[in-house]
Amino acid sequence: MIDSDIVYDAYGLPFIPARRVKGVLREMAEDVAHAVTHAGLQKKYDLTERSVADLFGEQGQTAAAGLTVDNAYLAEYEELQPWMEWAKLHVPHLATPENVITVFTDIRRQTKIENGVAKDTSFRQIRVLKRGLKFNSKIMLQNSNALEELLKLAVGVARAFGGKRNRGLGKIHCQLSAVKQNEIPATPNEQEAQNG
Repeated sequence: MIDSDIVYDAYGLPFIPARRVKGVLREMAEDVAHAVTHAGLQKKYDLTERSVADLFGEQGQTAAAGLTVDNAYLAEYEELQPWMEWAKLHVPHLATPENVITVFTDIRRQTKIENGVAKDTSFRQIRVLKRGLKFNSKIMLQNSNALEELLKLAVGVARAFGGKRNRGLGKIHCQLSAVKQNEIPATPNEQEAQNG
């Protein structure tokens, strides 16, 4: 039994929900805005702590925020998807989500030790992503140079993602790539909606 699992799709391919991507970026943006404000650099960066709300929105806000984030999928998702369809048809006993996810993950086991003895009921199994996996997420920003700067700074300082990140798990490297609107590939969710 896995006590803490990752999110994966119907094929067993891991993905990172948009709300988690946005949450980590928001946390980093809050840290950046706080640092800029307390260092007195608001004019240089044209940022304030209010800029975070302008970029990410506020709880209960009905109007769209300046930033839209999609789920982050494996960089090779488009190449893997046809293979997964083939495998479901030809080797369905091997192509189960439970089998596929093991290709991309490891299981970490831990228990709490007190006075040199394992504490009862403290044993936990945690599924973690293997190192080196690359994920892509489509992030769209309404035109605003100041908000774009805040987003760039937030992405630049993001170093960890997911549960147990304060214990050394989830180390990441993030980067933004500017893409013209007509060059943005459809996300798996968009492809599914188009195929109906």
